[in-house]
Amino acid sequence: MNFFENQSVQKLISKHKKIPQSLSSQLDMFRGLSALIVLVAHCYLVFIAPLSHTAYSIVGLFAQGAVMVFFVLSGFLICKSITRNSTENSGFLAREYAVDRVDRIFPPLLFSLILVCLLWLLSPYFFPSGTNSFSVVSAFQPRSGFEVEFASVIGTIFFMNGFITDNISANPALWTLSFEIWYYVAAGALATTRGVMGALIVCAIMLTFGVMNKSFLVYSVIWFAGAFVAVLHNWRLEYFKFTKIISIFFYSASLLLAAYYIVDFTNYSSQEQINIKIVVAFNVFTGLAFATTLHLKVNSTHPMKSFMQRTADFSYTLYIIHFPVLLFVYGISQTHIKYNIYLSILVATVTGLVCIKASSVLAKRLETVKVFRSILARSSKKCS
Repeated sequence: MNFFENQSVQKLISKHKKIPQSLSSQLDMFRGLSALIVLVAHCYLVFIAPLSHTAYSIVGLFAQGAVMVFFVLSGFLICKSITRNSTENSGFLAREYAVDRVDRIFPPLLFSLILVCLLWLLSPYFFPSGTNSFSVVSAFQPRSGFEVEFASVIGTIFFMNGFITDNISANPALWTLSFEIWYYVAAGALATTRGVMGALIVCAIMLTFGVMNKSFLVYSVIWFAGAFVAVLHNWRLEYFKFTKIISIFFYSASLLLAAYYIVDFTNYSSQEQINIKIVVAFNVFTGLAFATTLHLKVNSTHPMKSFMQRTADFSYTLYIIHFPVLLFVYGISQTHIKYNIYLSILVATVTGLVCIKASSVLAKRLETVKVFRSILARSSKKCS
């Protein structure tokens, strides 16, 4: 690891290695599969778990692991974006970086928030209870109704959900987005500033948000592990033997924690009894394990066959809109499916497929529109 001694951040980001198409397809496959795993897991939690929670622990761990894959890939791809920005412009341009991030994040997010508020307003008219609450609530039901808190919506717009405000009850998946945004800010600050000042700014960001939410600091290890893999790839540094050893350790620890959690889960009578510390530890080891896999994969001369990579084209939209749709459909159909596991599976499957189709259509507009870049371009023309 002598390479990293006496290296400034600016020096580290001064090299960029383009991601070949074969590797890009594999990354898309991981992103797409992770989004689908989260969707399937949430379909189970919303529609099936209230009737049968036998697989609750296993399904929950798969969803948590998929989110950690998102964190690693996010760190890797954002670092790649930073190094491309730096090499193409002979120095990092913070404005370009910020505009790219805003254009990518905001359009689908704003649509998601509008959708949540709309479904919240419609719920009393379609739910059998005549309110936003479900008619029956079981011990392992993720939500007792379709609830939206105004403060949480405002907090989400400014990416303070999970820090100053709670996450939106009807769309809990948005907790990861606020974390990622501030990881983006920290990474951008490292690339923009120099020396001690840059380190102090990043430390201030991480500690401030870490005080408000300890999980932010814990999962930053996962996100920056992905960024670290990108730096190694840019500089063509390969540590196969060492990586394989620590990969075995991380995967072993992850499997042991999963086994312990699954066995311990048999003693739980409600989701409030879940041992969060075990879940967090599982997430950390799973995330680091995938980071080692990513390092081996990006440097492999034998790429694995990719499939379902087109799902990545709408994975972000799918991720942030599916849960409120699932909750809304469950609220409408609850009295009809609450005693029929097979009908619950059917409704869950159909709703999940609708979410996939809707996301694939919406993403063509939401994930490609460049609103802020267009505004910036028009402003530049007026000034000239």
